[in-house]
Amino acid sequence: MNLKLHHVNILTPDVEGSIAFYRDKLGMCLAARMYQEGLYDIAFLRDGPASVEFAIELVGPPFVGWMAEMFEKHGPLMDHFSFVTDDVDGWYEKLQASEVEFLMPPTPYLTVKEMYFRDACGAIVEVMEFLDPSLAVTAPQVSPSSGLEYRLHHISIVCHDIPALEHFYAQELGLTTIYEDREDGYIFIADPAVLLAGGDNIAPTIEIMGPPGIEPREEAFLAKYGPGIDHLCFTVNDVDAAYENLSAEGVHFDMEPADSWGTRVAFFKDPNGIDVELILPVPPEVIESK
Repeated sequence: MNLKLHHVNILTPDVEGSIAFYRDKLGMCLAARMYQEGLYDIAFLRDGPASVEFAIELVGPPFVGWMAEMFEKHGPLMDHFSFVTDDVDGWYEKLQASEVEFLMPPTPYLTVKEMYFRDACGAIVEVMEFLDPSLAVTAPQVSPSSGLEYRLHHISIVCHDIPALEHFYAQELGLTTIYEDREDGYIFIADPAVLLAGGDNIAPTIEIMGPPGIEPREEAFLAKYGPGIDHLCFTVNDVDAAYENLSAEGVHFDMEPADSWGTRVAFFKDPNGIDVELILPVPPEVIESK
């Protein structure tokens, strides 16, 4: 019952505009699009190199359930992230015994059977299983025309208590901490069974951030939304060149390229106001050594 991080979901009023932004600015590919007027509007985007099965899901109106409530309260935001497994019913039974708060039990929907629950800080997590494995969406590998290769790397949860959330993911989902800098207020967790996909295909991870090293940007997020999914991160082979290219195309950066956390980073906002981080690629030996 391994768990592989599959996608992070963005609620957006403009699916077409969001597709265009991530395709044209960051070289992502449209892997799947599902639309039926008045019922659903869903798109999946994968990074151009298609290095791992990790995607951005875009969901547009009409929103239902907690999505409608969250969008009405906050506007566009990342409302949940998803793991894929081969046994969603098995995970449901396991988590029921732990008294996890469920938003939806395993339920067939389009090409998957999915369930939703809240983690220890209240963030919404999906676990899903493909009803037919051959229906798993993929995107073709493409070579970036700009020479800049963007790869979706991690999503970040900001919370008030890193140890409590770390304990939840370790005890309930079997994830493990693979990198940490607790004084600066962050750790990275993943399923050890799917951590490395071989070669330079690095499995995506979840970053958990919080005190004592919380920064003004994270403080502002907590004040507005409470604990939840704070930003998504891409690696790029040249952060400064990416900054120059994207700035020239009108992308607004909240943080220009700077040396930080032992690497080079920058932050900008997508059309939905979602914070996006750019960092230099993380060498596999750095993760493997932790």
